[in-house]
Amino acid sequence: MQAGGNTAAALKLLEGLFSQPVVTAKDVARITGLSVPATYSLIAKFGEMGLLTEISGRRWRRVYMYRPYIELFDDDLVRAPV
Repeated sequence: MQAGGNTAAALKLLEGLFSQPVVTAKDVARITGLSVPATYSLIAKFGEMGLLTEISGRRWRRVYMYRPYIELFDDDLVRAPV
């Protein structure tokens, strides 16, 4: 997986999302150890791959969900629009 050119960070994030499937950019930076710009790049790449969905609807302090994982446990969410 090439996510933002940093495979190790992408794998750390993917692993971290199983224990914390709803995250902020600050959470992603903590999980991966990436800089702020690299964190947003990785979030964008995960979004392009359909792994992270922005759910807060805010411009600042956005919240992202590991939607494919959450959908395994929540039938109502599967029917919700993306």
